[in-house]
Amino acid sequence: MLRRFEDLRFPTFVPGRLVVPMLLFGAVACGAAGTADAEREAAERVATVRIVEPVDGAELSGEVRVVLAAENIEIVPAGDTRPNSGHHHLFLNRETTPLGEAIPVGEPDIVHLGQAQTEYVFRDLAPGEYTLVAVIGDFAHRVIPQVADTVRFRVVAAQP
Repeated sequence: MLRRFEDLRFPTFVPGRLVVPMLLFGAVACGAAGTADAEREAAERVATVRIVEPVDGAELSGEVRVVLAAENIEIVPAGDTRPNSGHHHLFLNRETTPLGEAIPVGEPDIVHLGQAQTEYVFRDLAPGEYTLVAVIGDFAHRVIPQVADTVRFRVVAAQP
């Protein structure tokens, strides 16, 4: 038997015992959508670090000025525990620290930029080939995965 639209009846009130579950369901559904959106946005905003200077393949004499840039991550002083933040480290002619391990302190070929600096100057580098790796470390000086950049440059003897 077919019913006419006018014959359909919808309840005009919701029993009290159903109000709370309905509100909770709505809140959870909205929260899940919000979480999914936040996760998608975070995935689209992958943190990166870039060595602006020196450029890859540069031939330099004298001091070597390093300029760093970071995107989608906040550069903060060492020890700052804010989410999505860290500070720069430079590795000169050596491998980076394995993931999960603290970057060693006091090594001559590792530079900690723990005051949120974005520039550093190497002085008195001997003539030769160099590989520079920039990474961002977290508050505990652990390398943040997949946030690194590498350049190679040559230091030549200064002309008298």
